[in-house]
Amino acid sequence: MATSRFWTIALVALTVPAMLTHAALAHKVTVDGSTEWPQWLGPHRDGRSGVTGLQRQGPAEGPKQVWRRLLGQGVSSIAVSGGSVYTMFSNDRGEYVVSLNDVDGSERWRVRIDEQYVEIQGGNGPRCTPAADGDLVFAVGARGKLVALNTASGKIIWQRDLAQDFPVHHWWRAVCCRWR
Repeated sequence: MATSRFWTIALVALTVPAMLTHAALAHKVTVDGSTEWPQWLGPHRDGRSGVTGLQRQGPAEGPKQVWRRLLGQGVSSIAVSGGSVYTMFSNDRGEYVVSLNDVDGSERWRVRIDEQYVEIQGGNGPRCTPAADGDLVFAVGARGKLVALNTASGKIIWQRDLAQDFPVHHWWRAVCCRWR
């Protein structure tokens, strides 16, 4: 079952970073002087956290799961900033950006930004990891809907439709982007 394996991997991609992030926060471990992981690949977009003082060997039973949140489909990773975990997912009602409490995983807000994206070859849902900067979080949906949301409320501050603004002959693949 390739599809089941795909969604299991996607779930692990969302669950493991959340567990690791919470473990770092609970032990007051810092990422280059802060607990932020505000975008894909971290604060410097190089996949390095700068965390020091971690044990080289974990417990035999593995890390303790602090919280877990099942959301929906997609391959968005997470961004952590200001006590929130931001990610994206889709279900049969649409495509969403969501803010979760980094301590217990409770949902602070979710905002629907587009229709559900369905694509048999690459999987359903968003591909972009949100990027947090100050009081804004930015996200791009699979069809190119770019939004800037208020981190506290989820209110849409501004939005653009990249597929409409930059028409391309074959705009049929999902959008994924990297923030510079």
